[in-house]
Amino acid sequence: MSRFIPEGKSDMKALEQSEALASAKYESEEKEKEAVSLYEQMRRNHIIKEKEFQEKVKQRNQLNKIGERELRFYQELEKKKEEKELSKKREIEGELSRFESLKKSKLQESKSNSVAKLNLSKTTSIKKKVTVKPKITKTKESIAQNSPKKDSEQRGVNIKQSRASGLVTGYSSSSEEED
Repeated sequence: MSRFIPEGKSDMKALEQSEALASAKYESEEKEKEAVSLYEQMRRNHIIKEKEFQEKVKQRNQLNKIGERELRFYQELEKKKEEKELSKKREIEGELSRFESLKKSKLQESKSNSVAKLNLSKTTSIKKKVTVKPKITKTKESIAQNSPKKDSEQRGVNIKQSRASGLVTGYSSSSEEED
C-alpha cells in the first residue's frame, strides 16, 4: 500500500475546519496575553513564585520520622543527662548538709568557749607591760653638723642659703645654680 492519499478520498473540508479552529484558538490566546497589563502579569508571577516557595518550606518543615534505633539512642542520651543532673543535685545537697552541720558545731563551740573565757577572765587578771620607746629627733643644726662639708661643696649649695630659701640641705634648682 502506498502512503499517498488519492485526491478524491481526502476530506479537505474537515481539515480546513480543524485548522480554522486551531488558528482561532491561538489568536484568542494571543489577544488575552496582550490584553493583560504589566501589573497583572507581575502579580500572577508573584503568586506562582509564592506558591512554589510555600511548597519548598512545607517540605523542609515536615517532621522526619525516626527509626527505632535512633529513638533508642535519643532516649539513652536523655537518661544520661537526667542521671548527671540527679548526681549533681545529690552532691550539692550533701555539701549543703555538711556545711550546715559544721556551722552548727562551730556555733556550739564558740558558745562553750565564750562561757569558759568569761569564767577565766573573772578569776585571773593579766596586766600588759607598757614599754616606752625613745623618740629620736634631729634638728636642722644637727643634720648640718653631721653632714660632711665636701658633699655640700660638691653640689654647689650653701647650707645657710638653703635654710633661708626653705629647701632641704643638698637640694637646689637649676635656676639657682645659674645665678
